Amino acid sequence: MDPPGFEPGLEGPQPPVLSRLDYGSYIWASFTGLVRLVLLTLLFGFFVEELEGKLVGVNVEKLLSRLMELEIKANDCLQEDQIFSHGDGMIRIRKEGERFFLTHKGQLNTKGVLKSRDETEFEITQPEEAIKFLKLLEVDTSKPLTRKKKLFRFEIEGATGELVFIDKLPPTLELEGSEKQIKKACKKLALDFNKLQPISWSDVQPI
Repeated sequence: MDPPGFEPGLEGPQPPVLSRLDYGSYIWASFTGLVRLVLLTLLFGFFVEELEGKLVGVNVEKLLSRLMELEIKANDCLQEDQIFSHGDGMIRIRKEGERFFLTHKGQLNTKGVLKSRDETEFEITQPEEAIKFLKLLEVDTSKPLTRKKKLFRFEIEGATGELVFIDKLPPTLELEGSEKQIKKACKKLALDFNKLQPISWSDVQPI
């Protein structure tokens, strides 16, 4: 009886015949952790270039009053984040209500008063398993940065606004969208676009 993978007429040892599943597993194992993450997010995630600016220490009373004048409804929610450093970017597991999201953010770049970075996000149902999976991708999950936020989210002129409250940090307005959308949102909210800052939460000074 011929050994598995042997074809008559061919001399010398021949590799075993691999099933499609075995071959796929072999190819997957040859990728580095970062390449695997990129492939997963391309297949299952939602990829955008995030463009946003923050207004730190916003006047909450005036902002809420303006939203009421414009008859814009803001929906409140709680977010709990676990953030892991990864290369020039970061990976985040977020709980919002009863839902969980896994997000990869690339290197931060500034564009005037706004910042931009590539962002890929998809919903998950088992955050504990996601952490185990990140370990397999060689992500250091031993000391995550944790953060809790209460926010009020609204839509205005095509941009997304979030009034964010984090313990020991000043109330902050985040505006996300295209530069044109953010400028129009600032105008409608009677805010100075040029006072936005291209910063991350780690750059916001405690009060």
